[in-house]
Order: sequence, then structure tokens, then C-alpha cells
Amino acid sequence: MSVDLNMVLEQIMREKGIDKERLVETIKSAVIFASKKRYGLDNIEADFDMDTSEIKLFVNKEVVKKVDNGDLEITLEDAVELNDEAEIGDTLSVPMVVEDLGRIAAHAAKQLLFQKVREAEHDVIYENFKDKKGELISGIVSRKDKAGIYVDLVKTEAFLPKREQSFRENFKRGDRI
Repeated sequence: MSVDLNMVLEQIMREKGIDKERLVETIKSAVIFASKKRYGLDNIEADFDMDTSEIKLFVNKEVVKKVDNGDLEITLEDAVELNDEAEIGDTLSVPMVVEDLGRIAAHAAKQLLFQKVREAEHDVIYENFKDKKGELISGIVSRKDKAGIYVDLVKTEAFLPKREQSFRENFKRGDRI
């Protein structure tokens, strides 16, 4: 099953109000995190191709005469195949072939992705309401419990504790407040 990542990004942008660049950076960081966890390398970079919705991984390797560590170094002959102008001492981004990140690394990437999206969503909500300090905002009571009431404010939900409510007012679900 092939999933068009651009469609998923567009949907998240509409639902959460997060800009596409931030989402792309979040996805790239999650894939890098999973790759580092799977392969044990620290010199991994990611690139997202908007046209093909494909994420490509690269390993930064130093061009040397003789390779001592294949994860960090590349011979001049191999480097010239990737870049004609490569010289000894240069650092090249070598494409990685990623077949399977593994279940644990994929789960870790998923958790990181959800956390970053949640953080971005909180930032968007903060930006929307930071200038409204001291103003009255109206919403609709969505639910009520012993601690207080939850008010739907269109793109987010607010909590109004009992101690900040007037004891004379009794709100029901659906009331405008």
C-alpha cells in the first residue's frame, strides 16, 4: 500500500494548523532518529522530495586514501563516482539504502513524530491566544465534571475550574459561555 505523504501532510496542516515546513522537519527528524537507533550512526541526514513524497537518507563520510571505518569514511575512487570534484579531506553525503528500520526503531520514530506534532500544535494554539490576554472569549460548554467545565473554543478546548466559576451560575452541555 503506497501512501502519498504530501496528502497526509496537507491533511495534518488543515486539521492542526501547522505549517508544512515544520511538519517536513518533524518527519525528517523522526526518520533520522529511527535510522540512528537502527544503524548506530550519528552522521545521518535526511531529505524530503516534495514532488515524489520520498524521504532519502544520507550518511556523511570523509574522503580518505585508505578506509579504516566504513561507516565514517569513503575512498577517493568511490567518492569521485558520487561527485567528480571530490578531494581527500572533503565530506560527502552518501545515499543510504534503507530497507527496514525495524519494529522498535519505527515505533520510536512514531512516538517522536507524535510528540513533535503535539508540540507544534501547542505552539499554534499559544500564538493564537497570546494576544488575547485580558479579553473575553466565548465558547460552548462541551462537558462538565467535578473539577470544572470544558469549553470548546473552535480550534481548541479550554478548562474552567470550579474555583473560577460563580457559584450562582449552573452551566449545562451546549450552553454558550
